[in-house]
Formats: sequence, C-alpha cells, structure tokens
Amino acid sequence: MITKEIISQDIIAEVVSSYFNISIFDMFKKCRRTKNVNARYVFIFLSRKFTKDSLNDIADYITKKGFRTEGYDHASVIHGFNKMSGYIDTYLETRELIRTLSFILKEKKAESIVVSDVDLLISAKLQTNI
Repeated sequence: MITKEIISQDIIAEVVSSYFNISIFDMFKKCRRTKNVNARYVFIFLSRKFTKDSLNDIADYITKKGFRTEGYDHASVIHGFNKMSGYIDTYLETRELIRTLSFILKEKKAESIVVSDVDLLISAKLQTNI
C-alpha cells in the first residue's frame, strides 16, 4: 500500500485565503491586521493537522509565500498554533470555522485520491497493453 501526502500546504493556503477573501501573499506578508493574522493562524493550525510538515517547514512556507525579508521561525508557528487552539476552545465560531475548513480539505483530499487512483489505473492499463 502506497501512502502519500495528499493535502499540501498550497491547497490549505488556497482554501484559507479563499475563505478569508484575501490573497495568499496578503495572508503571509508581514502585517498585523486582524484578518491577515487570523488567516495565518488558521493556516498554521490546519497545516499541523493535515500535513506531516515540521514546524520549520511551515515557517519556511510562510516566509517564502509572504516574500518576507526576515524569516518566520518555528517559535512563531508554535505561537500561532497555540493561539488558534485557545480560540477553538473559547469561541464557538472559531470551532465551526475550523470544522468547516477541515470538511472542505477532506473533500479536496477525497477528490485527489479518486483522481490519483484513476491515474494509477490508466497507467497500469497502458503498461499491460504495451
């Protein structure tokens, strides 16, 4: 059985930025606006939940996508994750937001699995016909 990571940080960033109606660049640029910070924290939380990426991998992704001159580090990722965990425990709206976005990501994961399974079947069929 082949196990592979289906949900990438790119997909998570796309879903989160779409929900908050901001660009991926705006979500990750150095900015303290509440909307941008909350989107960044949601991204961090979902990245920890749906990927096997390390804290440094998540920080590097944020640094790269936000064209930051100074890096976002693992401590910032831990802070964002802890903040979002606290919000989830405290606020029903935040809990529902994470539940909704998790559902959307699981749907995207299911779509990806179906597509990749079809691709595998087609390539296997082509190899047997050769």
